[in-house]
Amino acid sequence: MFVHGNPETAAIWGPLIEVLDLEDVIAVSPPGFGAQLPAGFGSTSDDYLAWLVNELEKMPQPVDLVGHDWGGGHVVRVAIERPDLIRSWVTDIAGCMAPDYVWHDMAQIWQTSGAGEEAVAAMLAGTMFDRAQMYESLGMTPEVALEVSRATNEEMGKSILALYRSAAQPAMAQLGARLGEASSRPGLV
Repeated sequence: MFVHGNPETAAIWGPLIEVLDLEDVIAVSPPGFGAQLPAGFGSTSDDYLAWLVNELEKMPQPVDLVGHDWGGGHVVRVAIERPDLIRSWVTDIAGCMAPDYVWHDMAQIWQTSGAGEEAVAAMLAGTMFDRAQMYESLGMTPEVALEVSRATNEEMGKSILALYRSAAQPAMAQLGARLGEASSRPGLV
């Protein structure tokens, strides 16, 4: 199971899944990031943990769980909180869990009331094609960039703000302090 991050959708995994050519691979989109927000979903880190646990409980076991960007953060939380649901796990954002980690500039803006809302409004102000070009500049294929651009909407903007605000320091450092608890299952960082 592949879990993506921000601002993305499951479309980012398409080229990799195609190359893997396996029948038992799926990519899931967190609510607000390519999937509809359920009623009452607050888009906090805790909400995404509960969402991913629910998704895993529906899957035949064992599951190898791979996360990119914020998906990697959600994966680590599962590896710590519910290792019984997975066989192995992968994350690419362990650096965010260091005790002295400082969020990147955009994350700090998203974590700031007022400034975060302005940044999201600016992100949504362009056309779908403008956003697709921006996503291509970040390394997405044109097809994936267009797919992600189609899903970039107010729900995603609200989800970005809530997620980053719920993970402001010391939240990530506290998660990092628990990273050893994920060692009951093989992990790749």
